[in-house]
Amino acid sequence: RIYKDITVNRLAYEELLDEDGEERLHGWLDPALRETTVWIASLTVLAQGKLPTISTPLVGRIRITLPLAEPHASDAEVGAMPASMQTEICVFGEDANNSWQAP
Repeated sequence: RIYKDITVNRLAYEELLDEDGEERLHGWLDPALRETTVWIASLTVLAQGKLPTISTPLVGRIRITLPLAEPHASDAEVGAMPASMQTEICVFGEDANNSWQAP
């Protein structure tokens, strides 16, 4: 899920790693330089109920790309969030530097 983390006033990414919600991926999203539809976050693995801190170890990065808006979108669609997005993950220690992999 993508949501606004009100504790730090930033967009955040979160994904459960198991059905019980014991662990989750978490990252604060930042817009990519010179890109209008791409957001990047460094990822951490957090246990249930734990909050990220500056010393939480990083395990990788995620890149989220939103589709470009349709040129002839109706007024009702303007400003709406896209129904889909593309995600790519780079796992530290497993993938080559800047080697983005589809999840």
